[in-house]
This record gives sequence, structure tokens and C-alpha cells, in this order.
Amino acid sequence: MDTGARTPATCPECGYLVEPQDRHCAYCGRPVPACVEADATLPAPTPPPLPAPAPGAEPRPAGQSRGHGRSVTAGAAAVAALKGGKVLVGASKSGALLKIVPVLLKTGGSMALSLGFYAPMFGLWFAVGLLGLLLVHELGHALVLRALGVPFSAPLFIPFMGAVIGMKELPRDATKEAATAFGGPVLGTIGAAVCLVIYQVTGHDLMLGLATWGFFLNLFNLIPFTPMDGGRIIGAVSPKIWLVVLPALLVLALLRGSPLLVLVAFMGIPRAIAGWRTPPELQDYFRVPPRVRILCLIGYVALALALAALFFHCVALAYAEVHPHVGGWEA
Repeated sequence: MDTGARTPATCPECGYLVEPQDRHCAYCGRPVPACVEADATLPAPTPPPLPAPAPGAEPRPAGQSRGHGRSVTAGAAAVAALKGGKVLVGASKSGALLKIVPVLLKTGGSMALSLGFYAPMFGLWFAVGLLGLLLVHELGHALVLRALGVPFSAPLFIPFMGAVIGMKELPRDATKEAATAFGGPVLGTIGAAVCLVIYQVTGHDLMLGLATWGFFLNLFNLIPFTPMDGGRIIGAVSPKIWLVVLPALLVLALLRGSPLLVLVAFMGIPRAIAGWRTPPELQDYFRVPPRVRILCLIGYVALALALAALFFHCVALAYAEVHPHVGGWEA
């Protein structure tokens, strides 16, 4: 009559007879599921004798060896972990490659497209340097976004409009958005200052031209109207300022005949209206402590003044290069 009892099994690792209630081989430690049922018609092979316990040693439960089983099991686990690690490393490398390829296509492709427009106008090396300064500016935003834990896209270069990094979600509040906005002009100013220092050391006109354009582009980005960096900083001071700046921006765009300024104005109108009204769903977002508002305003003014001073300094140096004896300038 079948009682439902399990048939004894033999361990394929060492040939030891495994009792039905045991989950591991008592000799080598191999798990029971890895064992096969013993042939009932054949006698089980006699395992090697186990060493006798040392005098005074504590008794162990049946089916547990002193150390050999654990060491073999640990060794097998180590080998499996090593193999698994190699698989994970390979998978991570391929996964990283799959993530890098779209970035290279998006950022590298848009840079190449912009280079195709800029190089005939400004020369190859100036165009390369200009794209490098734009990339440094965008990396400033990326560093702050990473520090804040906000996901973002790879930089996208748009001919005659610069470059942009898209946030996949908005920061939690206007303070963090202002911090993100500061990152681009600050790092961009440092990049342009490096070009100016190189010019001072080498006298290379290309570096002076890049420094001039670098300071100007970062200063232009500080226009206090959304979606420019300056507008996002001013939004932490008071979003109502946007609607005050809008008429002046439109007048300047018409006087200068600048399609870019017109585009910036129309892009920011919806958010400027929302900032003026500040509906209930935006009140928490724009609720900034007074101390932070003051710091944002001071930082904005200081950065704008520094960029303006550096820009006009570069213009004066360029004028001196072209007219070394006019106005008291000397080569």
C-alpha cells in the first residue's frame, strides 16, 4: 500500500544516500532537488566514512556536516555569483550602450546640423568653439537638475536658437526652478571667462571672439521673461514681473526687428498670464520664502552686471585690436 513516503535518493555529487526528510545532502551539502531518486532495485553506494567528531565537540543535527558541506555550497554559490556577475556586467554594458546611442544621435546629430549652418558664416573653428560654449551652458543646467533629482533629456541644438535641455518633469517649486536656471549662465560665464584668460595669455583673436560671444549669449539668456533663464529666476522673486516685462520686450523686438525676441515673447505669454493670476494650483509652487526671494534677486542682478561688464570689456579689447591707436588704446 502506498503511504505517500518519498523514495530515498542518491546525491549525484558524492553518491551519498539522502533521507526523504533531508533537504540537503548530509555529506556534500548539495540541495535535495538536485538529487535523483535512487533505483530501488540496486543497493545504494556506500559513502566514504565521515570523520568522527572530536572529543567535546557539540553535536549537530542529523543531515548537517561539520564544514565540508557548507564550504562546497559556498564555493558553488561563489561560482554561480561570478557567472551571474559576468552576465550582469555584460547586460549593463549593453544597456548603457543602448542608452548612449540615442544621446549621441540626438546631441551629436543636432550639433553637426548646427555646425553646418554656423561654419559657413563664422568659420569652422569659431563655430566649433561656439557650440562648445553652448554645450557648457546646457551642462550647467544638467548638473543642477541631477543634483535636484529631476529627470532631463540630452541637449538638443537648434540652429540660430542655441540649445535646450528638456525637463521630463517640473521641479517641486519655483526655488528649485530658479536654481536650475542659475546653473546655465553661471557655468556658461565660467566657460567664456576661460576663453578670455586664454586670449590674455596667447593673444589669439579666436579666443577673444569666443569670450565676447559667450558673455553676450549668457547675458541675453538673462532676459527677465519666461522661458529664458532670467525669467525663471525672476519667477522665484515674483511671477507677476513677467507680465510687466512683456510690453517692454515686445517694443524692443519691434525696434530691433528681432524675430527671436518676438518668438520668446509669444512663447512666454501663457505662463506670464498664469503667473499674474496665480491660480490656486500654482500658489504652492510660487510660495517662496522672503529670504530666498531676496537672494535670487541679488544673484540675478550681480550675474547680469558681471556679464555686462565682461562683455563690454571684450568689446573694448576687440576694438583695440582693430584700432590700436584710437582713443588712447595701444596694441
